[in-house]
Amino acid sequence: MGIVFKAIFGRALYTLYEEYVGKSELVDTILIILGTVFLCFLGYVFLKIFIDEVIFQKCVHGVKFGYTKKKCEACTNGVHKNVEPKINPSGICKSCGSQVKSRYRHQVIKPGQSLEYNTDEIDTFVNENRLGPLFKQQLHLRHYPPELYWLDYCDECFCSKDLNRYNMKYKFAKWGESLLRAFAYYWWIVLLALAFGWIKFINDLWVIVLGYFVMILLSRYLFGLEVTSRIQQARSDLSKANSVHTEILKALDFIKKIDEEAAAAKEKIRILRESRINDIDKMSGVQFEEHLAYFFSRLGYKVKGTSTTGDQGVDLILKKNNETIAIQAKRYDPSKSVGNSAIQEVIAGKIIYDCSDGWVITTSYFTKSAIQLASKAGIRLIDREKLIKMLSDVEREDQFDVV
Repeated sequence: MGIVFKAIFGRALYTLYEEYVGKSELVDTILIILGTVFLCFLGYVFLKIFIDEVIFQKCVHGVKFGYTKKKCEACTNGVHKNVEPKINPSGICKSCGSQVKSRYRHQVIKPGQSLEYNTDEIDTFVNENRLGPLFKQQLHLRHYPPELYWLDYCDECFCSKDLNRYNMKYKFAKWGESLLRAFAYYWWIVLLALAFGWIKFINDLWVIVLGYFVMILLSRYLFGLEVTSRIQQARSDLSKANSVHTEILKALDFIKKIDEEAAAAKEKIRILRESRINDIDKMSGVQFEEHLAYFFSRLGYKVKGTSTTGDQGVDLILKKNNETIAIQAKRYDPSKSVGNSAIQEVIAGKIIYDCSDGWVITTSYFTKSAIQLASKAGIRLIDREKLIKMLSDVEREDQFDVV
């Protein structure tokens, strides 16, 4: 070994170091270490270039056995049969003839195709507002609706039939992982061998280094080898298809919920605007009665007002066809509820004015006891929410119910 390292570094350099240091044994040790490092570098280059690039050809699908070209046949022909499962336009399983489960998938975005929305702005908005990826998915699906498709086999047959559409996949450990794994395990063996005197560090250094290289190869190509069978690939493709389908369904439900909430908010704004409830809250009691009289007259009722004093609990009397209705109007603040007294007054007024029905209309709400009394007496109660709905559409007469 000493002769080999002297040949590598040169006789003159060896003599110079020997004369400068004065100890040939120390010089031999240093040169052995330097030569070992140099040989390690040459060995790495050999492994990297020859083994990875010649014996095991790398491809976009990973490392595969038996290829002698830079690309596999699928890459050379531009067809990657492992990328997407085959699509079945009929929806019938090619093996058992049963109906295949329908699934959603995203539209294919061609390379170089610009999206209809700015992804950077969306990412910034999502991060600032702490929204999840579901928000981004629903935005994407609004611009690019999902496609419904069927696989060529049903779920039961997909992982057992026509597995020739897949190739066995082999994946080796990375060089860095292999070096660390070999170092972690191998040097414990070396230390034990040194402790028992089986080897000498200086005399058997080349054996130690050679063993380390062997351990690196074993760590990368044997212990770190991951083999993906055809069945595993089929199961993985089926799992991916189900996962994408589930994610799209969640995004579609999210879209539906957002649209329903937006529609409800718009409808609420429309109702509030058309009902003019904010203006009514500023009215006096008499003005509120006049507003109701005008409203019911537009619905075809003949409206008659009662005197402000001695009205017997009735503010308006409505007549239409054979129906006569006694109205008690209460323009209250929303924080103040209408109690039993208003119900009792309209019951009495209904009898006195010989009316067929009695209503109590308020800009506020009713107490629980008032609701119970009105239900027993057959009095119709119209609280703030029902009043807003009623006033927002004067064309409908039956949009409010008895409480």
